Amino acid sequence: MNPKSILILCYISCAFLLIAPISYGNHLQDSIPTQHITLQGGDTVEDAVEIPSIPFSTSGTTIGYNNDYDEMCPYTGQAPDVVYYYEPAESLNLSIHLCAGSDYDTKLYVYENEYILVECNDDVCISPNYPWDYVSSIESVIMQPGNIYYVVVDGYGQSQGNYTIDIAEFGSLCCVVDMWPDDDPVIVNPGERFGLTGYIGNSTSDLIVTDAWGGVIYNGNYFQQFAYNDISLDDGEALTAHTWQNVPMWAPQGTYGYIAYCGDQPDTKCDSAMFSFTVTGARLADGATEWSFDGNFLGEELIPTKFAMDNAYPNPFNATTTISYQLPVASSVNLDIYNVLGQRVTTLVNGNVEAGYHSVSWDASNYSSGVYFYKLKIGDKVITKRMTLLK
Repeated sequence: MNPKSILILCYISCAFLLIAPISYGNHLQDSIPTQHITLQGGDTVEDAVEIPSIPFSTSGTTIGYNNDYDEMCPYTGQAPDVVYYYEPAESLNLSIHLCAGSDYDTKLYVYENEYILVECNDDVCISPNYPWDYVSSIESVIMQPGNIYYVVVDGYGQSQGNYTIDIAEFGSLCCVVDMWPDDDPVIVNPGERFGLTGYIGNSTSDLIVTDAWGGVIYNGNYFQQFAYNDISLDDGEALTAHTWQNVPMWAPQGTYGYIAYCGDQPDTKCDSAMFSFTVTGARLADGATEWSFDGNFLGEELIPTKFAMDNAYPNPFNATTTISYQLPVASSVNLDIYNVLGQRVTTLVNGNVEAGYHSVSWDASNYSSGVYFYKLKIGDKVITKRMTLLK
């Protein structure tokens, strides 16, 4: 068997930015979109899961399923597979792809009425979770009313894993967007933040220019947190970045949605991705005071406009916390830790630091539990905040 070509996906480095606080009442939305719900495929065509409507997007896994189908396109294998089916009410030309969110070497088939192979694909596009271009996409498949079409998510060789499948009318899926939270489920106290990785990609064979935007959904209302306009993506190109969402101390307890879109902001949404998070527990002392988003999808080095220091995160902590600060110009910086007696216990930064967003971690595993103060000195500017070490 000929070796498959390898294309390393270059991940985009993140720089931190702070989006201005949002105001309630903007961008009202009737309900949380139903895309990206978990809907696991069936094992064979006999128990295939129905695709209720187009566009369709869901995530699942082939792990634990049987190897029921295999096509040479151009490779064969013994990987487990899952099956969906769709009965079109009218003639459709559809794009089907596994480009966003799939984390293994995939294959993809479409059968008409169980036995007729319509399309088969192995490698086309780049996965954000897999370091090579070993994920599958079918650019155009014609489906006619009166037939049943079976979509099989398979793997190369014995490959198996998690996948995200997106199905839309051909030409309408102008971009692909996805998100993965650091933790699942996402549970935060008021004043904390949660981390996520965002992805935007081009699954077409042409250059596209698209927007990416998103934010928080609560009680049917949408509150925008980030927006990147006019992102230029070559065919098969993708951008990934790790970002943070701050949740203010006054946030009501309950379940929220976190959604991202891509397309032409705000009216044309080519794709969307969403997960839920829960705000619960006691309010975090010295926590975030506003909804704000830290991160940058575009890989550009951003320069802040003011001197500032964020709250330590996590706080309280055991036994490591991170302190972030920002410099609009290169500066002489001192960042020291003090105990409640005013005694300096350690120095984290002492020297010249370039303009930009910076973070430093404090490993307090050798220190006693209690309240500590972290003091940032930049020239004649001094910022002091409190944190609590709990063991």
